[in-house]
Amino acid sequence: MVKEYIHLRSIGNLTECKKKQDEIINALDQLFERGQIKGHNSIIIESDAHAEDQWIQCKPENYIPLTHNQFPFLLAQLEPTEISLDELMKKKGYESVSS
Repeated sequence: MVKEYIHLRSIGNLTECKKKQDEIINALDQLFERGQIKGHNSIIIESDAHAEDQWIQCKPENYIPLTHNQFPFLLAQLEPTEISLDELMKKKGYESVSS
């Protein structure tokens, strides 16, 4: 099951979204190499229409309470193995938007 997380502190700031995207890609690559996740992706969402085009799982009713309808925001998608990564992602400034 794919889990989706939004980076909270970069919401509304494209420069910060790009910086945090580089950081999370590196961190998730390491988890992938250690076999702790099956795969990952990160996307900078620029609008509701862009979110729809990207086929993200979370719906506006899931992300609007976190983003307050501000764009862009950074969405990280990962498929964990049997371990939960919610606490790790929270430490990195992300909040889960997965059901």
